[in-house]
Amino acid sequence: MSLRVKKASKAGVWNSENISEFDGATFADRLRSLIGEGSANAFAKECGIGGTSVRQYLSGGVPGLDKVIQIARAKNVRVEWLATGEGPRDIQPEYAISSGGTKEEHMGPALRQGAILDEASEDAIALPRLTIEGSAGHGLIPTREEIEDYLSVSRRYLREVGINPSYAHVLRLSGHSMAPTLLDKDLVIVDTSQNRVRDEEIYALAYGDAVLVKRLQPQLDGGMKIISDNKGGHYSDAYLPASDRHQLRVVGRVGGFLRYI
Repeated sequence: MSLRVKKASKAGVWNSENISEFDGATFADRLRSLIGEGSANAFAKECGIGGTSVRQYLSGGVPGLDKVIQIARAKNVRVEWLATGEGPRDIQPEYAISSGGTKEEHMGPALRQGAILDEASEDAIALPRLTIEGSAGHGLIPTREEIEDYLSVSRRYLREVGINPSYAHVLRLSGHSMAPTLLDKDLVIVDTSQNRVRDEEIYALAYGDAVLVKRLQPQLDGGMKIISDNKGGHYSDAYLPASDRHQLRVVGRVGGFLRYI
């Protein structure tokens, strides 16, 4: 399964059909640079994929986006660089807002921060925190989806941010692509009863085994724009064609977040 993603740039548009070659370099070349002097089998084991698959990629085979994400995460490189050869190779932990424009233009609708309450508070409700993480970056591969613990949050706060407490779950965020709206290690509150997309709200998404937290913008042609708020951190927006929207499942709307200081 591969996700055809269009990206506007000076070099043109890329998708899964031409993912193996871009800007004069091939996917196999970039893969070899990551393997270095090591063996293909050792590299495959490190990335959690089959050695046969790695050898196929080195011979010119084209991986699906799920495998590109898996390799990029294991080697701490940017998915866009690995897939296309464009932009910086390594993930930069810093984030910044690009110059020009207003805060709202960069971030879209804002989220409200909540607080963890004492369990004895009359206003508190216990929300399940899942073991999976939602990536504000390039996708994480969860091995299971179980309740790790419970966090006490204000019922009033949930009502004010439009979250149904009966369908609220907490995920830990990983990555910087949604900064400054959401930061790495924030705990995002997801309402799984709200899985119909409203323009430029933030959602938890499932693509294969990957979990993402992104802003969504429905397109007139039936496709979906997947938006990163961090416009100064080398994170690119993506486009999902209408024909491939069935591959992406909207888990729920992110209505608020909790942040440890």
